[in-house]
Amino acid sequence: MAELVDLIVRRDEGTWAAWSPRCPGLAIVQLSQPDLVREARGAIREFLQPAADLAATGERDRDLLVDLRVHVEGEIRGVVVRVCQDEHLWERQHVAERLSAALGDPAQATNLAARRTTALGDVVFVCAMPTDTLDWVFEQMQPGDALNMVVSVADNMIWVSTFSHDEFRPDRADGGLPVTTTIAEIMQLDNAPLHAPLHVAA
Repeated sequence: MAELVDLIVRRDEGTWAAWSPRCPGLAIVQLSQPDLVREARGAIREFLQPAADLAATGERDRDLLVDLRVHVEGEIRGVVVRVCQDEHLWERQHVAERLSAALGDPAQATNLAARRTTALGDVVFVCAMPTDTLDWVFEQMQPGDALNMVVSVADNMIWVSTFSHDEFRPDRADGGLPVTTTIAEIMQLDNAPLHAPLHVAA
């Protein structure tokens, strides 16, 4: 059975860089996104391979398979926007367009840019679907991270809520929500304000 690993990809000054919360300290840099993803698959496979296999057999298990769930980041108006490259790509890009429109309003931009950051200090907005689950959210995090989920609402609005790795883990013993809880279910419980963009890109 293949290991599903979330890969965060970002373009920066002509190169592509990638890392994964599953592989602390591992970073991959390549000149193109296809090369990056190809290199990352092998690097992550090496990282995840149990050391016990080496001790027992002297070689790595060649049957270990890695499936990558790729998330591409880019900067929009001073914040980082993350879009998962899955079957909902078109809808997630539409969420990014609505977020960009909201960031075009100075008052909303100030509010959105003041949200909590990742461990590296970036304000990251993740373009989410109502059907995404908490485990999908937390697989993209590492200790110290806070990610801001953004979802399209109605005709031209967005819902935004912050998820913290350290304060809102679904595996907590104090009654944390199940990992199967969807963003839609959290939206029903949340009183976070909606943001109305000035326009929605066609």
